Amino acid sequence: MEEKTTRDESKPALRFIHVNENPIEAVGLARILVKVYDVDSTVLIPRLSEIKARIQMKPVDLIILDIPHALEEKSQILRLVELIREQEPLLPILLMGSEFDVHITPLAVQSGANGLFDKSCSGEELLRGIDRILNGKLYTKQVLEEPPEVSSPNAYRDHRETESRRYLSAREFQVMNLLLAGKNIAEIGRQISLSMKTVFTYKKRLFEKLNVKSSTELIKYACDHELIPVGSLDGLNRRDGEKVA
Repeated sequence: MEEKTTRDESKPALRFIHVNENPIEAVGLARILVKVYDVDSTVLIPRLSEIKARIQMKPVDLIILDIPHALEEKSQILRLVELIREQEPLLPILLMGSEFDVHITPLAVQSGANGLFDKSCSGEELLRGIDRILNGKLYTKQVLEEPPEVSSPNAYRDHRETESRRYLSAREFQVMNLLLAGKNIAEIGRQISLSMKTVFTYKKRLFEKLNVKSSTELIKYACDHELIPVGSLDGLNRRDGEKVA
């Protein structure tokens, strides 16, 4: 749906797409942005074909994607970011959500997002974040605290590549969650269509990155960082002596 606003040439123009299935949130966001920008907005559901069609129809300055609560849906949004980034290498992308776990920010940056905004923050903070993104800077307050000041429109990509090496990849994150769900390497391989050798490699890498040496330590890490409910660890506890060579 298009948000109709009266043109105000005293404000900088902001043409953006808001990908969100909640129209009330979309209207609220537009009302915040209109305080600073001459807004031209379109609200779409999370569907790549519609986003691409809208971008082709007329220029866009920014895409704002809403992140759902469910882990599976979060993964789908991150994949959507990757697909948009493949088509539009320079188009700024801001993710918005709440109750982020410790891994979402690095995964979002790795996927190609320019920033991530926590909905619990103020409208003023949102405007500050959008200003940073539109000026070619990485904006996020989760995990990647105080990113370096950059001026090039492409500089965030170099920072993204550097930071992503310090955190789990999307596949490593997926393997970790399946391990925490009590799956063994064979079961994980069947579920995500990978060989046992490949799954073992991902497991070894995530253990190295998290600095854990056993399933017991992985459980402790997950609990310390509130990645999963403690009550869902029974399956993994049965293999708590398993080591990664």
